[in-house]
Amino acid sequence: MIIYALANVLAQISALAFSIDAPLRVLLSDSDATYVPKSLLRINERGTPVNGYIMTAILVGILIIVPALGIGNMNTLFNWLLDLNSIVMPLRYLWVFAAFMALMRLSHKFESSYQFVKNNTFGFSIGLWCFLFTAFACVMGMFPKIEPFTGEWYFQLILNIATPFILLGLGLILPLLARMNRKV
Repeated sequence: MIIYALANVLAQISALAFSIDAPLRVLLSDSDATYVPKSLLRINERGTPVNGYIMTAILVGILIIVPALGIGNMNTLFNWLLDLNSIVMPLRYLWVFAAFMALMRLSHKFESSYQFVKNNTFGFSIGLWCFLFTAFACVMGMFPKIEPFTGEWYFQLILNIATPFILLGLGLILPLLARMNRKV
């Protein structure tokens, strides 16, 4: 049983490392200094974006430590993190649906051999439905699945609402920092 538990821990750690490493490399290795500060683009001799990992470690640490102060036990914290993931991950697709709707509105300006939908109004309606359904599901997911109207329920609700805005803010701050780096 102990050997199985150790093997399972190692497998989970490696899966976590890959799930963090791949997007981080795409973000930092394939970007230029227009959107990402130079300090995050710096890589070591092995091609690893060390400062990107440090930034990720700090963000993850804050995302786990701050809620741990207000959430009762480890099991509740783990369940909250799973629920938060089910809120934040689909929210990113709102940008995709918004871009699709914008593309449907401006499709007359672009030539493409492939069209998902030939009718622009119908295509826009599909994008709008996907956007609204995803937004509705994410907002409904923000309400904690614990006993309502307790101090912990309000704490989780505030974190569920604030975290997407914090992550969006980070996405807006990085290009501003990159612009400030170029001016210096």
